[in-house]
Amino acid sequence: MFDNQDSGKYNKGVSVIVKVAYSILSQAVKLSVEENGETSGWDTSVESEVMPKYILPYLTGATRLNIDFRKYTLKTLSSTPGAYGANIIYVLQNGIFFLIEI
Repeated sequence: MFDNQDSGKYNKGVSVIVKVAYSILSQAVKLSVEENGETSGWDTSVESEVMPKYILPYLTGATRLNIDFRKYTLKTLSSTPGAYGANIIYVLQNGIFFLIEI
């Protein structure tokens, strides 16, 4: 179990990771908007195609993981464990991964 000091360090580390991930994804969206127009004009009729078409080209080194995470229980940053349905998972060069539930 964490004591208060360890818990604070952990929370600060999580906060930094979230800020980095947000910054990376936000920058990718901005670059995509510059090239593809506003998000309201993007074709989102097939959700699983939005990320590869509009965001991934702007995430240098992002890799799609071919893992069936339905077999696992994942713990989110909110500490809520859960089994997730059909998902697409990408990992960035810095080791941050994100899950798109489809």
